[in-house]
Amino acid sequence: LKAPCSSGSAAIQHHRQPLPPTFSSTDSMFAAAANTHETSQPTVPVDEKTRREMESFTAVMRESGIREGVIQVLSEQVLLDPNELLNITDSDWQRLYSLGVPVGQRSVISASAVKGRADKMLSVQPASAKFNIIAYTSGLLFALPPLIIGLVNEYGPYDRERALSDVEGALLVILPGILWNLVLLATVEGGRTSFSVDIMEQRSDGTSLREANRTNLTNVGVVGALLLTVVVAMVQVDTPLDETDRLLAQWYMIFLVSSMVPLFASVIMSSMLLLYVEPLDEDAALSYIGAFLDYFGEPTLATIVGIFNFVP
Repeated sequence: LKAPCSSGSAAIQHHRQPLPPTFSSTDSMFAAAANTHETSQPTVPVDEKTRREMESFTAVMRESGIREGVIQVLSEQVLLDPNELLNITDSDWQRLYSLGVPVGQRSVISASAVKGRADKMLSVQPASAKFNIIAYTSGLLFALPPLIIGLVNEYGPYDRERALSDVEGALLVILPGILWNLVLLATVEGGRTSFSVDIMEQRSDGTSLREANRTNLTNVGVVGALLLTVVVAMVQVDTPLDETDRLLAQWYMIFLVSSMVPLFASVIMSSMLLLYVEPLDEDAALSYIGAFLDYFGEPTLATIVGIFNFVP
């Protein structure tokens, strides 16, 4: 499991610079900090997103009237993140004072950190073309089979008036149906681990993983059970056509079965995981979730796959 973000105190400990020599005034201390910045290379590489966030927070501090020398000291101590500044301890502030940060600037810096954190949470991120392409491509792939079947039924040789022979049923329904379900199975089994890891990585510091997973599993299990009752009822009623040996009627049942199986797996998996997590305390639940992390993403992904088959 990915560890939560480190506190400001830890950041100072890991990236602490050597104490500067004694100076006669704060201004000379600021000048020395600026000279050190000009001659030294950055010790902590940052990505583009982090760099933009640091520049935005720096602008907030300048608007609040914080001096450039103070901003430079915070930059050298890797404290240009609002959350880091709000989490540092009094001993860390004492060190910042020794590096040239005036005592009177503490309240201004803290207020800037609060504003910077709010701006960071409320900022609108640019749309990701990569994720949009993946979403549209996935939706098109799942909508393509029923679309093709509908077009063949309306304009192709296998319309609602023509019954399928045994050979045609095997070639046009059974074998493609088996292949379709294998693709769905590979999607669930191949994507469940990354889905589980994403859920755990995006948690907030201090959040109870036991309670969060209990809530998620309960909600997913209830949604899966409700959808499963609908799908089972649709399987038991008549097909859209009175003749069950038509291409459209055969694929209607294939899609319903392909939806029923992952929804059933989602309900069972959610119930089994809840059965094991419920009697555990926080530490034991964390150990259990870490040991079987890939299973915790399967109920949600299986429900999504079931919905994809149910909608057409």
